[in-house]
Amino acid sequence: QNWNANANAGQTWNAGNQGGQIYPAGQVASQQPRFIAPRGPGTGMVAVAPSPAQAQALAVRQAKEAEMNERRAELQAKREEENGRRQEHAAAIIVRKVIQRIRVVQPETFDTLRMELETAMSEQLEKMGSMAERIQQEAEKELLEAQTRVDTLNEKRAEEEKTKADAEAKKFIQAETAEKMLKDAQTLVLDAEHKLEYASTACSQMEEALKNKGGDAHDGALKAAHSAADLVQVAQTALTDASKELAVTWGEVDLPDFLKGNVKKEYKAMTAKIASCRQNLSRFSKLVKDAKDREVRRATALNKEQAKKDLFGKYDSCGAGLLNQSDVRTFGKEVYGFDIPDAHLERIHTKLRGERGGVPYEAFQRLRAKVAIEHSCTAAREAMAKEEEKLARFEAKKQDFKEMLVDAEKALEEAQESATSAEAATKPLTGKNIATASCTAIKENASKVDGAVAAAKEALERATTHLDAVVPAAASEGEDEEIVKFQKKTLEDIKGRVKKVQALVDRSINVVKSARGRLQRKEFAEVEALRIRTITSIGNFMDAKEFTLEQLHSHMAGGAEGGVKGDAFVAFMKGLYESLGDKLDGDDASQYSELFKHVGGDAEVLTLQGLTEMLYCTYRVAKATMLSDGHAIDSKGLRRLEEGEHIQGLDCPRKHVTSGVTRVKCKAMKDDVEGWVSVQGNKGSFFLEPCSKYLACLKETVITAELDVSSDTVRKLNKDELLEVLQFPTKDPGCGVMRVKAKVASDGATGWVSVAGNAGTTFLEAC
Repeated sequence: QNWNANANAGQTWNAGNQGGQIYPAGQVASQQPRFIAPRGPGTGMVAVAPSPAQAQALAVRQAKEAEMNERRAELQAKREEENGRRQEHAAAIIVRKVIQRIRVVQPETFDTLRMELETAMSEQLEKMGSMAERIQQEAEKELLEAQTRVDTLNEKRAEEEKTKADAEAKKFIQAETAEKMLKDAQTLVLDAEHKLEYASTACSQMEEALKNKGGDAHDGALKAAHSAADLVQVAQTALTDASKELAVTWGEVDLPDFLKGNVKKEYKAMTAKIASCRQNLSRFSKLVKDAKDREVRRATALNKEQAKKDLFGKYDSCGAGLLNQSDVRTFGKEVYGFDIPDAHLERIHTKLRGERGGVPYEAFQRLRAKVAIEHSCTAAREAMAKEEEKLARFEAKKQDFKEMLVDAEKALEEAQESATSAEAATKPLTGKNIATASCTAIKENASKVDGAVAAAKEALERATTHLDAVVPAAASEGEDEEIVKFQKKTLEDIKGRVKKVQALVDRSINVVKSARGRLQRKEFAEVEALRIRTITSIGNFMDAKEFTLEQLHSHMAGGAEGGVKGDAFVAFMKGLYESLGDKLDGDDASQYSELFKHVGGDAEVLTLQGLTEMLYCTYRVAKATMLSDGHAIDSKGLRRLEEGEHIQGLDCPRKHVTSGVTRVKCKAMKDDVEGWVSVQGNKGSFFLEPCSKYLACLKETVITAELDVSSDTVRKLNKDELLEVLQFPTKDPGCGVMRVKAKVASDGATGWVSVAGNAGTTFLEAC
């Protein structure tokens, strides 16, 4: 059992269940009393020491009781702490309710809520305990944000008030603007109507003045017309001003729609009035213009009539109102500068004189006409006579000048005929014709053109010489302008014909030049094809005879020292063909003569070096194949030759006895590896194709000194020029363009030329 005593002192007392003495819980074991065993009824108590088990049980109980007391104390402290937190939260809620209201505060209630928040904070500050600082921060933050919102609302309300006031002011101004627009327009329209009335009144007065027939009627009518014209002009100006005022761009007018609609309605009515006024004003303007024109014409007629009377009176020598023949002669001299011949004067005067023997005033106008006509006819007759005389001189000089040009014309006609013949002879040398023509035909036609061109040039030279001799005559001093113009034009025409003939000759020369380029290219191609065909035949011959190149050269020369002569070369080729069961006719023999000249150049004999160059050919790999170390087809492979590679032949192609495959000893130009390659497989596939030693220029380009395209230029290479290849295509590492080293056939210039450009333009192709 547990006993609690002396609660006021806060001390716990424990009593054992054995009837022992009560002792404080915190007393040490040495201080605890021992159990006292009773001696018996009526006897005293005897102290007995507890057993170890009892002491252990007692210690356990005491530990549990201490733990429970500690838990009770902790629970009590938690209850007190929870109560304190509840009080803090309650106080914080009171304050936060006020803060919540401040979050939606309006300017009118801001001051009241702020005071209420301050009061709540002061009353609940101590009760909030640890939350006081956080709540105070929240309150300050919300007050600051509320103050900002209130300020913003106040500014917005002030802005709205200002906007409202501005709108009212703008509305007032717009109303005044509309009123002013209407007032100004109405004033101008009314002014225009009044001025139009004044113009109408003036037009009526003018019409009345025009009806008068008195002596001063003309002056009065003209004055009234001028006055009416001035008032019409004033009314016109007023209408223009009113129209400008009414011509409003309504999209630019800053008025509300209802007000703008009212103003537009009024403007429309005023515009209709102005239109009506314009119609009336147009009618008044026409009346005034017609009246003024009529009065001006009347005044002009009166003035002319008076001038005519004054003129008649001037030449009326007797003052009787009649003009005699002397008066008429004087009139003709002074007025027309014409001395009337007697016969014409008699005829005119007789026809116009009246009964009183002279020309009266009524016939004066007819007199003037007849004198003027007679004057014109006389002048025309004189001019015609002069023109006929001038024309006769002009024709005579024209004929003289043409006779001076007879030799030039004749030479020019000869030149034209020769140039036309040359042009006709160029037709076989152009287009498809030259592509299919033989070398002999090209040479013959080129010779014909040369002959015709030479004749044309000689005739042109003669024509030019004659023209140069005639030129000074056209610029001689004192010559008539028309003659000079004729001579210049005639010379220009002839010179133009000379230029045309010269252009015709130049075209023929260019065609022949191009044809000879094509001819040279064709000859080179034919000789090169013959050389390539000959290589295989000679190779087979060398195999059959087991000749080396030196032995072949000696055999061809017939043992003669110095080299192979042309006739010995042709004789060898005849014997070679006969050994193959074939014969060379005359044309074939001449081809081999050309081949000898082509290979040997200007030399009379073919040296061993020349023979080597003739028989050693450069090949392009047409189909990938193997480079082997022997003549046999099953020889060990050295490396693979890729399509497009170039190889240099080191011997004539030889047919392998066992396999029947034609193979050639060669060197790869890419890496200088030497070996044997099959020219053609046993199934007909070509692995190598011979490369022509000659290339033709297709488009103007340049020859450079080195492989690099940016190196120094040797010279310009023109279209159709031929090149002898010295080194087959090599890639320029700088720009990736394939270039060849070559020698120009015409002048021997040597350098590097691009086969094609980066943009794909082809400059060179094989002959």
